[in-house]
Amino acid sequence: MQINILLTILVGLVIAISIYLGFSRRQRHLQRQRGTAKRGWRYTNSLLHSLFRTDYVIAGRIPDRTIWEMRRTHKRGLLLFIWTTSDAPLPYGLIRIRPRRAATAHSSQPDIQLAVWQNKSWQQPILSDYMVLTSHQQLGDRFLTQEVALALSYWPEWPLPGALEEVTWDHHILEIQVRHFDDWATVDRLVILGTALVSSPVIGNQ
Repeated sequence: MQINILLTILVGLVIAISIYLGFSRRQRHLQRQRGTAKRGWRYTNSLLHSLFRTDYVIAGRIPDRTIWEMRRTHKRGLLLFIWTTSDAPLPYGLIRIRPRRAATAHSSQPDIQLAVWQNKSWQQPILSDYMVLTSHQQLGDRFLTQEVALALSYWPEWPLPGALEEVTWDHHILEIQVRHFDDWATVDRLVILGTALVSSPVIGNQ
């Protein structure tokens, strides 16, 4: 008799928790739909997907018609926002931007054939927390504008939630990784940085 009562209670708890989780995920699904619609973006997940999976995708378009996609996903054991576009590739080479602390943490995996980019206009205290590596000095000179410098300002310190993890830009794709933080400010900051990078005045004159 006691076993039956305990089993009934256990089953009831499982059902209650499942209902609560389903309701919470439905609410987050609706909040993301409203938040993305307000910003002119598109939340691509279905309600069914949102009920059973924690990853999701947001897509949008920059005024110059560049299409981008942002995923919340796990990578290397971290929960990340990963923003990508293949509509604005570099003409050649590679640019990589990392917080200096992250670059130090990954120093056991050196970047082959990349050099630290030097530019006097970027020597501001707010940017001293970043390391910019390029395969060619002129790539940084062409594509790392003051708008990009401004968009890199005021991010949380790495490795706090919402901190920039890495920017990788080559002749195939631009990818920005940010440590997940469940707020719209982090997503907005990420999209602003991506927009600044692909909106270089010379990007269309390659």
